[in-house]
Amino acid sequence: VRNNNWWGGEVYLDSVTVRLLPDKDTAVYAFSSGEISICPAENDEWGKYVDAETSSYKEYMTEYYNFIGLNHKNIFLSRDEVRLALLHIIDRDAVLKSGAPGFSESANAPFRKNWIYHTVEKSEKEKDLNKAREFLEDSGWILQNGTYKKSDRSRSYTLKFDILVNEESYKKEQFAKKVAEELSDFGIPVTITKLPYEKYTDAINKGAYDMFIGSVNLSKETDYEFWFRDGNMFLLEDKDLLTSVQAMQLAKDEEDFGLKVTDFIKMFNDKVPFIGIGFENSVLLYKSDVKGEVIPISNNIYNGIEKLYIKEES
Repeated sequence: VRNNNWWGGEVYLDSVTVRLLPDKDTAVYAFSSGEISICPAENDEWGKYVDAETSSYKEYMTEYYNFIGLNHKNIFLSRDEVRLALLHIIDRDAVLKSGAPGFSESANAPFRKNWIYHTVEKSEKEKDLNKAREFLEDSGWILQNGTYKKSDRSRSYTLKFDILVNEESYKKEQFAKKVAEELSDFGIPVTITKLPYEKYTDAINKGAYDMFIGSVNLSKETDYEFWFRDGNMFLLEDKDLLTSVQAMQLAKDEEDFGLKVTDFIKMFNDKVPFIGIGFENSVLLYKSDVKGEVIPISNNIYNGIEKLYIKEES
């Protein structure tokens, strides 16, 4: 109920009724039937519940980041030239759009473009098949019958991988299919293994994978140590990356933080601990009788709700 003595000034609404629903999908259904006036939506099919005449939406950025995990104990993925080649083969825009079309922003390193001002221009690694071939061929990999192979005195190796994916996520399955398509077309055969969520996470924790499609809701404080400390999900041992993310946490001011972030992004692009796909956005749905400016932000999707009101028919 409106508090006329609220420190923030005038509140337009007389009251707000909050409906506690089991999940966001249920909220979208309730919204479409007119039971509620405003709600967040993450269902990939939310658009079919929005009628342009009776409702609208406002997009807002999130910290939800998708990536391709790489097993650094894998005989091939432990090699710098292979990871760098993969980075230049994969078109992250195409991968992101395959599973999250419309409301997304591609990114390799785990930072959105507008999160921080950098004193040094940060460079994304774009798709460059010639550079990928150069990385591999300079290290002895040869394209034979459409597949990259390498031989030493005792045996021959074929560059191929399997991608692990949570079978309950249509979006991640689409990401995996697009990654597999691009790598296979280049000459690196890829298969996909789909597992139930518990078995999928168990395999990652045990390091029983080549690659996996992962996602995480990133810390707003850019506390990224979990990716690089001992026992991390990539079986990666790199003290420089760990030191770099720790340095961000110890930055003395915003300018210093920007420099530390730029240093980390450069190191991330050079070392390729994993490969970024990008960020997803979400939307806030609202009925057309909700008036005022709807301005959701990632840490407060109902930001500005005190200035909204319902237009009543006369």
